[in-house]
Amino acid sequence: MINPRLKEAIDSLIPMARLNLERDGQLLPVAFIFGPGYSAGDIVGCPWKDDEEKEATVEILRNRCREMNASAILMLTEAWEAVIPGK
Repeated sequence: MINPRLKEAIDSLIPMARLNLERDGQLLPVAFIFGPGYSAGDIVGCPWKDDEEKEATVEILRNRCREMNASAILMLTEAWEAVIPGK
């Protein structure tokens, strides 16, 4: 079961992300790092261009989480779905 404080934080981020996506037509990948006890922490932009940059970004996030003794991390990115005719 998800921690209620974390769920509340996630639920507050989703409408903002949806508005940004609708307004800008894209959503910059971003990580929200929650401090001990799900307290406010860091927001880190994650604009990787390829798998190599993605792996480097993930390593930076891991290190930052360790430094902060983070209780959770939330990665917010775009997701797309396509319907294939006849499937």
